[in-house]
Amino acid sequence: MKKILIICAAIAFALAAGSCTSGNSGNFQLFMTDAPIVGLEHVYITFNQIEVRKDGEDVFTSVLTEPKQVDLLVLRNKEEKILDIDLEPGTYAAIRLTVGAAQVVVNGQTWTLTIDPPKVATVPVTFTVSEDGTVKCVLDFDAAQSITFGGGSYGLTPVIIVKSIGY
Repeated sequence: MKKILIICAAIAFALAAGSCTSGNSGNFQLFMTDAPIVGLEHVYITFNQIEVRKDGEDVFTSVLTEPKQVDLLVLRNKEEKILDIDLEPGTYAAIRLTVGAAQVVVNGQTWTLTIDPPKVATVPVTFTVSEDGTVKCVLDFDAAQSITFGGGSYGLTPVIIVKSIGY
């Protein structure tokens, strides 16, 4: 009787282990970094939306669930994780970031940049998400090239490049 119970338990365990799936997704981590910029104390950027597009498709898929604010100048020569999600396996061809708000701080004074409509930056990048794998993508938001000053106000034209892709 003990042998039958042990065999049944072993069969049940094998069936349960065999029926477990990996979830058919892979992990995607998006990091942001920036190089130093002279004269500014802070550059606050709020991403309203971050999307990815699979290779061969025209439609972007939203991967950001709520707005995310980062201070680019805190990211001087370091990386901050701004997104950690599961994605469907496959090859992706672009990341699109929508900046809905921005502020700069100069000599203790905060300047709010008028962004209407929101600024959209599409970054061409190729990475492959594999089932149960992890992709680490580091984007460099170049504040020095993105922030302009003229006519008594600051402006923003996002300049974002891919710094690295890791698996």
